[in-house]
Amino acid sequence: MIGEAIRDPDQVRSDLRFPGTRLFSRWFDDLLKGKILVVADELSAEHTSITRHWIVTAYPARRVTQGVVEWSRS
Repeated sequence: MIGEAIRDPDQVRSDLRFPGTRLFSRWFDDLLKGKILVVADELSAEHTSITRHWIVTAYPARRVTQGVVEWSRS
């Protein structure tokens, strides 16, 4: 479900509390009888030219209220 939420999200938000962190969210009917899975992905640039994405956490939610919407499925 985590991979699916990142590959094909219903919505992507930028987290205001943590710069460089995006919240990918997607509804799943079979997650706790119907919940949104929120996956927090942090973009971190190391001292080299390599940029990495880290999944910080993933959690079920009834709705997503934090962050600013960057993209939403119509």
